[in-house]
Amino acid sequence: MNFTQLAATVTLARKALLEHGQVNGNSVVYDSIVSQLDFIIKHAYDCCDPRSKLTKNQTFTYSILASREFLVLISLP
Repeated sequence: MNFTQLAATVTLARKALLEHGQVNGNSVVYDSIVSQLDFIIKHAYDCCDPRSKLTKNQTFTYSILASREFLVLISLP
């Protein structure tokens, strides 16, 4: 895994999400997604697979949260 590329890509995604949130209103969902992205960025910069740092019962849910959030945005008039 290219951790430098992972960190760079997730950092861009985080920036875009924050900009989108500022335009369309922040929500608890955005906060959760950003926290998960921060976790990924932190470990990727340390050249460590972020998945290996999750506790036994922990999972990433940002993709589910993001897809739900953006489906709502897409369906707005």
